[in-house]
Amino acid sequence: ALLMDEGRVIQIYALMVFYKSLGWGHISGKEECQYPGVACRGGLGPDAEEDLRVVSLEVRGTTDPPREDGTLDHRLKGDLPIELMFLEDLKTLDLSHNRITGRLDGIMFRWKHMKQLELNDNLIEGDIPSELGGLPVLQKLTLHHNEFLGSVPEELCTLRDTTLHFLWVDCSPVGPANTPKVECPIENCCSICFEGYDDDGGPLTGGENPTEEEMNPPQGGADEDGPKPDVTNDDENVLKL
Repeated sequence: ALLMDEGRVIQIYALMVFYKSLGWGHISGKEECQYPGVACRGGLGPDAEEDLRVVSLEVRGTTDPPREDGTLDHRLKGDLPIELMFLEDLKTLDLSHNRITGRLDGIMFRWKHMKQLELNDNLIEGDIPSELGGLPVLQKLTLHHNEFLGSVPEELCTLRDTTLHFLWVDCSPVGPANTPKVECPIENCCSICFEGYDDDGGPLTGGENPTEEEMNPPQGGADEDGPKPDVTNDDENVLKL
């Protein structure tokens, strides 16, 4: 049987803090790799050869309109806990279309394997942390439709010259002053500037439309991290047992 090593204890703690601090109700699943939106490397059972490490956390909020009583279904609400930093093996974090508030704490962004980070369509405010530019293999970053102000950090613009294929922020001119909420200090730093939603709920963007490769950058092959887990493709990404 698999032993509960220190790494698993820490990631269970980080996930529990995440769900509880953002108002998630009942957490289903006996193992952390069965929690809502979680996918792990490795497997469960006596024949498992890989350690269980969380590599993906995808808890997208609903895009349905509010109920008549004003409530929203399945949306995370509150500030992101810094305990997420303990999920050191994360490659994908998608928390888009929720009600996440507050500022992003730069100390959180220590993920050395993060490739896809989607925080768009929330209520996050303040500056975009420069520490995001220190994610060495980041390929896709979506921050649009939030309350960020200021400029895109130059560290992120530098990353656009290497791994970061796709950067989406609120850099389109808005309001009477016709100024963007977020400035892109370097030409071609921002790949897409968000301009709102059309009548069908699709995004309006400034500049050229992104290519399919930019929208869905490659996530690496099996040679990078060994065999990939067999995961389902429904609302809750869990290992098939």
